[in-house]
Amino acid sequence: MRLVAFDANGGVFEATGRPGMLMPGQPSRQVENPGAQDEVQGWLTPDVQAAANRAPSATPRAPAAPKNTMPRLTADSSGRLWLAFRSAHPVWWNPIGTVWSEYVVSCAGGSCTGPVYLHRTDNLLDNRPAVVTLKPGVAAVIGSSDNRRQFAPAARARAARPGGRDEVEDPYQNDIWMNTITLEPARAAVEVKAAQLPKPAGTVVDQKEQAAIATIRNYRLQSPREGSLRIVSGEFHRHSEISGDGGNDGTILDQFRYAIDAAHMDWIGCCDHDNGGGREYSWWTTQKLTDILHSPNRFVPMFSYERSVPYPEGHRNVVFAQRGIRPLPRLPRVSENTPGKAPDTLMFYDYLRTFGGIVASHTSGTNMGTDWRDNDPNLEPVVEIYQGDRQNYEMPGAPRSNTENDSIGGWRPKGFVSLALEMGYKLGFQASSDHISTHMSYCNLYVKDASRASIMDAFRKRHVYGATDNILADVRSGPYMMGDVFTTSSAPELRVKLVGTAPFAKVHIIKDNQYVYTAQPKTASVEFTWRDQAAVRGKQSFYYVRGEQEDGEIVWASPMWITLQ
Repeated sequence: MRLVAFDANGGVFEATGRPGMLMPGQPSRQVENPGAQDEVQGWLTPDVQAAANRAPSATPRAPAAPKNTMPRLTADSSGRLWLAFRSAHPVWWNPIGTVWSEYVVSCAGGSCTGPVYLHRTDNLLDNRPAVVTLKPGVAAVIGSSDNRRQFAPAARARAARPGGRDEVEDPYQNDIWMNTITLEPARAAVEVKAAQLPKPAGTVVDQKEQAAIATIRNYRLQSPREGSLRIVSGEFHRHSEISGDGGNDGTILDQFRYAIDAAHMDWIGCCDHDNGGGREYSWWTTQKLTDILHSPNRFVPMFSYERSVPYPEGHRNVVFAQRGIRPLPRLPRVSENTPGKAPDTLMFYDYLRTFGGIVASHTSGTNMGTDWRDNDPNLEPVVEIYQGDRQNYEMPGAPRSNTENDSIGGWRPKGFVSLALEMGYKLGFQASSDHISTHMSYCNLYVKDASRASIMDAFRKRHVYGATDNILADVRSGPYMMGDVFTTSSAPELRVKLVGTAPFAKVHIIKDNQYVYTAQPKTASVEFTWRDQAAVRGKQSFYYVRGEQEDGEIVWASPMWITLQ
């Protein structure tokens, strides 16, 4: 394709670069592999050294891969074949997501055309126009376009714009379009031959992973205060293509497929920034899927979205138990040098209080993070201490922690979780994925049953722990458990039980951000009791456990806040 422009005097200007890289929006790298897609296999092989070899402050770079998907095949009466598919080629995005368009390849007489771009098919990846043949050699592709190829500033997105009285019309509205492609009819009917169907491959089961999941699911904590509690594993920070930055994440159904079929999770909060820029259609789609895929006592999706405000206020992920709550627009952001509370965050807390939601800050030590100027323990009871797409924000020097020279997303040291705990905030720990990352972020909740109400109750009580693998953690003190706040008349005592997926190299007890005990068990199952003989009467201290496996996997049990009377 050539790009030619004319000035008012008839002068001609012809671009020498790639047209797609010059079009509006945010360009990405070009993917031009020779031959057919199935002839280029290198991108299918995982690079096990990608994370180890990543550049400082950068996520691992994914291999260049073709972005062709959602194929639909039909044939006309002459025998000409028509293959339609979605492709993000050339790759660029705008505030409501990556631009996917429709292409058609047609074959007859043993030869095929190249991909034919169809205008006015720009939309989501998960958009499948109908392909019908009108007569020999003529096909029509009928579908919708939301005009996302026309770039509009992010400020025009309804939920992302600053507060004010002016109404802003959404620039992205769906319309129905039809493209017609006319070629020569096939000169002979398609020769049909019997195909040898491939034998279905057997189901591949990771026996070790399934055993670890079963250990967690079958475990019961008998609490004198709460009764019998079980663990449900999930997360509430995953993105799909509905997010503006979700071009590599796949469809929203792919996120549910990951949670249900790949990670075998019990619940999830899915998925996107303001449920898709605060737009009603993507919000409605997300809400509907969250109910459609709800399988009581088996898989429990929560109503969730990410609400992003840059540092110092922070990106936060919201969880609701009920349907029908729209994302909250924003007030202007405060300057990081402005002291005091952030009006937008306080408004956000009022919104959560009104509708019964909870929220968690993520990547707190980055430009997406916070300086902890705001907190409400009833509404923000947990924090995303670790993120699979980036790093650990627990404390400086902790495993997988960001540093000044290696901080994906910017360096904001005031955002370490240890500082929030030092300020007296009561925060439980959870881990979630964000983008692309799989099988390394788990938010585990102790619940009475697998229901939305019990999940919210566990969040509010901070009966939660984060992990990078299917690790069981049970940390108690007398009748109390992780997340609890209580007083005691005797020296605080912690009973620690961990069941890992590999031997533990170290298990730390951390009190008031100081290491006070470290075991080196070198076994996958760990049980011990530790007593704080240095506790000061009348002082409240927080205690939590971090387990580090020999293979690098980590578990963080939420703190307990204990006062010795």
